[in-house]
Amino acid sequence: MGLSRSVEKLRCALENAQGISEFVIVVVCDVRGFSDFSTLHESPDIAMYIKRLYLQLLTKYFPTAKFAKPTGDGLLLIFPYTEDSLQVVAKQVIGACFKCLRDFPTICEADPMINFQPPQRVGFGISRGPACCLFSGRDILDYSGHLLNLASRLKDLARPSGILIDGHFLKQVIPQNLRDRFDQTDIYIRSLAEETATSVFFSKEHVQLPESAKTPIKSPNWKTLTATITRKALGTMSGTYSLNFKHRQVSKEKIGVTLVYPSRKLEGYTTMQDYGAFKYERVGTTSWIRFDAKALAAFLKERAVKLNEAITVKIQYVAL
Repeated sequence: MGLSRSVEKLRCALENAQGISEFVIVVVCDVRGFSDFSTLHESPDIAMYIKRLYLQLLTKYFPTAKFAKPTGDGLLLIFPYTEDSLQVVAKQVIGACFKCLRDFPTICEADPMINFQPPQRVGFGISRGPACCLFSGRDILDYSGHLLNLASRLKDLARPSGILIDGHFLKQVIPQNLRDRFDQTDIYIRSLAEETATSVFFSKEHVQLPESAKTPIKSPNWKTLTATITRKALGTMSGTYSLNFKHRQVSKEKIGVTLVYPSRKLEGYTTMQDYGAFKYERVGTTSWIRFDAKALAAFLKERAVKLNEAITVKIQYVAL
């Protein structure tokens, strides 16, 4: 079987590709709540929403981007600058981010193809400096470098929505009319600034930085929580199947769930199956993990687990 047209086109472009270093502003945006949205809507609706949203972002908010690439539930955007154009480009980019934040709940409201409730929030991570541009002829194939990873990490922390900017962007480069909308603080960033804090600017009316970002990231201290249940018991539950953690707060990014049940192929052996459809919640001093009981029962039924067989739910997590 030969290469697909798109892969063959890329292969040909790579044969003549070259790299050049450019000064760029990197913006990574992420649609908040997209995972939950995806579980509640059919694939055609999801694809249509992403298509129409990307068109809005590129046409109305970020038309000056030199390069854009989908990231699944968001976009990577690149804006080159020079000594002379830095202030102008920064004003365009950050201003567009605030405009998008304001408009996002109604960004597809007038679109006749979006006849359902789309996600309501978006988050932005921004960095600037040198990055490598890989190009072939007049076509840009991709950008790479530390700044892209940094902007992506900052985007992850810009929750529940808002803008998080790397401190090396410099306050004087943020447009003067927008500086008062930012606060500055030091945070720790997974894989980038784990033991030594780095400075960031965050839009103070939107971003609520988690406590985990304000303390050094140590080697994970993994804990284990286990419970046993049957598919039959899950099927009788009308809502969620919940288990309480023994610790007040748990890292949302460091929770793993494994289901252990008798193997259908080898008698006397067990099957270990990862399961990612869960939610972590915390109220006050209590935290717990929740599963949709019927969805979990259906998941086990698909794997031929018998009604009355004991299933071990093994949860590994990091306490904060």
